[in-house]
Amino acid sequence: MDQPDREAEPQFSTPYRQILLMLIVLALTAAGAFLALPRVLPVFEANPWLNGFIFFVFVLGVIATFWQVIQLIGSARWIEGFAAQVPGHELTQPPSLLAPLATMLRTMAQENRDMRMADAEKKAAALPPKLTVPMIVFFLPVLFIVILGPAYIKVMAVRGG
Repeated sequence: MDQPDREAEPQFSTPYRQILLMLIVLALTAAGAFLALPRVLPVFEANPWLNGFIFFVFVLGVIATFWQVIQLIGSARWIEGFAAQVPGHELTQPPSLLAPLATMLRTMAQENRDMRMADAEKKAAALPPKLTVPMIVFFLPVLFIVILGPAYIKVMAVRGG
C-alpha cells in the first residue's frame, strides 16, 4: 500500500538485540567447539602454531566485531538525541564515526532555523498592513463608544434632569 502523503519517520535504535544475538551465536559456537573438541583436538595438535594463530585471529575478529557494535550504541544514541532535538545536544561531542555527518547535520539544522526565522520575519512585517482594516472597522468604533459613551450619558443626565 503506497501512501505518498505520509512522511516516513526516521527510526534509529540501539543495537542491543544484535548484541544479544551475537552472544547467542558465540555461545552456540563455543558449545559446538566443546562438543567437537575430542575429535578435532588431534588435528589441532598436529600444527599448534598455525592453528593457534587461526584461533587468535578468530578471537581478535570477535572482539573487533563487538567493539564496533558497542561504538554503534553511542552513535545511535547521538542520532536519537539529534533527531529528538534534545536541548543542549549541540554541545555534545559526536561519536568519531559520525563526526563528518554531525557537522553536516548541524549546518543543515542551522540553515533550516535561519530560513524559518526569515519566513517568520517576513510574515511579521506583512502583518501591520493586514491588520489596518480590521482595526478601523472593529476597534475604533468600540474605542469611540468607550470614550464618548460616559460623556454622552452625563450630557443626557444633565439635559434630562
